[in-house]
Amino acid sequence: MRTVAAAARTVRFAITGSGSVGVSRTVRWPIASAAGVGGTVVYTVAAVSGPDPAYLGVGPFVRATVDYLTLGAATVSWELSPRFFAPGPYVFQLQSSPTDVSIADDWVDVGAPTTSGTSLTDSRPDREHGKARLTGYRVLLTDGVGVRHVSPPVNTLGDLDWRDWRIGREVIRKERLRHRWQTSPAGFLYKRRRAGPACTRCFDAATAAATDSKCPVCLGTGRVGGYYAPLPCYADVSQEETDEHRSPQGAGMTMPAIVRGRFIGWPTPAALDVWVNASADLRYVIGGAGDGAGVKVEAQIRGVPLVFTVGLRRLPPEDVAYTLPAPGGS
Repeated sequence: MRTVAAAARTVRFAITGSGSVGVSRTVRWPIASAAGVGGTVVYTVAAVSGPDPAYLGVGPFVRATVDYLTLGAATVSWELSPRFFAPGPYVFQLQSSPTDVSIADDWVDVGAPTTSGTSLTDSRPDREHGKARLTGYRVLLTDGVGVRHVSPPVNTLGDLDWRDWRIGREVIRKERLRHRWQTSPAGFLYKRRRAGPACTRCFDAATAAATDSKCPVCLGTGRVGGYYAPLPCYADVSQEETDEHRSPQGAGMTMPAIVRGRFIGWPTPAALDVWVNASADLRYVIGGAGDGAGVKVEAQIRGVPLVFTVGLRRLPPEDVAYTLPAPGGS
């Protein structure tokens, strides 16, 4: 037998844990390819240092769902991946946020953690803030060696069974391909803060609103920080429409520029969020202008929204939204 070449290939091994049932999983290890006289190929696994490569990059959660009652409790259930092999015991903690953004900085623990079961309940009476249902949930898993894993955030706009969930995922996948390769400019979405500490500079307790649209503390939102960190977000933007006219309120001649934007359903676009065209640094606010420039569900499955079309109003250069830092510090 002679060595022909060294290579790295994806090989499927049967691995048996100590005292457990044998499992099969795909790993990528350095291997040496050797050929015998008869042409039989033999693979010899080389030594690998560090953690088990099959364990790296495998998330614990297949999916999470919410069974939501407006005047009752919200029950969050989850399903663990059969390809997740982190050591136990596992500790599960339910978390919630006023938004369904994974990188939000205001996720808080809800209730006590559990080491068994596949669901946790949120029975707080003040879960929602306003008419728009934007609350998000996620599950924090801590494994036996202290590594923390979080599930993708889920909203409370409806639940799908396994079949419909897979169909919805395929719709979103194709919508993302359409955005990326055919129609849409790259951009960023700044989700507006709708809950949290009130602005220490301009918040009016009597009206529960900000009194300075250019406040450096809340950026005119009434909440400290103003917006969450930006999320990469494509939008299929229509041709711009403008209509110059005289305002009866004494503002003189105005020429609002309104376009329509098509977004996927995560993160959920909401009125007064800000979307940025990354290449042109044009900044738009979602909705709030009347004339049908609101948020419309374009595609859904069993009542669960998948694709939105929203009205976008282009903001003037002096608007406070232009002080929001773009990703990368620019």
